[in-house]
Amino acid sequence: MRKGEFGVWARLVGMDDFGGELSSSCGFSDETKYNFNRLDTFTFNPSADYLEASMRELEVTEYVETTDWELVCLAIGIKVAVGPRIRLSKTTSTVGKVEMGLHQPASLPVEIGPRVGFERDGHVSEGWETSDDFIFGLRIKKLVYKRSWLAGWRAKRSS
Repeated sequence: MRKGEFGVWARLVGMDDFGGELSSSCGFSDETKYNFNRLDTFTFNPSADYLEASMRELEVTEYVETTDWELVCLAIGIKVAVGPRIRLSKTTSTVGKVEMGLHQPASLPVEIGPRVGFERDGHVSEGWETSDDFIFGLRIKKLVYKRSWLAGWRAKRSS
């Protein structure tokens, strides 16, 4: 859930016969709620030989060299959401107020003046009670390599 609020106010004081106030604020919140019948987890533990062979694949070595040695990861697990239900909601609000007044006009013990205010609230929500199963999470393993390993491997492949 995300929430936030922002506001501004100002008050006129110190003037003999006149005063006032101006204020405004706005707020928001976002919420996403997931419910599942179950979460299925599938994992595998790759051997060192499998990891080494993966790094020596032509596509991987070309990717590493063309991306200036970017990070390479291998998916070693997934979480599948089975029977998901999703609810998304968003709320916004805005409030404003303006007040002005005359203090003791004509030496009377009263304060008079106009006051204006407004408030606006909005709420939007949507959701799904049934949906297709989907991948909810991935577990990845960072593959560690050295430039000399790949350069040496390319030299062996070309001879």
